[in-house]
Amino acid sequence: ARNRGVEGRITVSVDSDASGNVTNVQLISGSGNGRLDDHHLRMARNWKLKPSSNGRTGVTIVTRYQLQ
Repeated sequence: ARNRGVEGRITVSVDSDASGNVTNVQLISGSGNGRLDDHHLRMARNWKLKPSSNGRTGVTIVTRYQLQ
């Protein structure tokens, strides 16, 4: 995003299994830039959340990409 001068705020909903592995990602609110949104969704599928006995459903995560 920095190399392209792209900024934005992305909100996703994430589900995970008991080990914290992400099993599903849904875009709730995009940045307005399709390439940034797609890249973010690809990265989110590789995230690791804190393990929980039954997994997690619908964890909302907001990420802001801002140039400084």
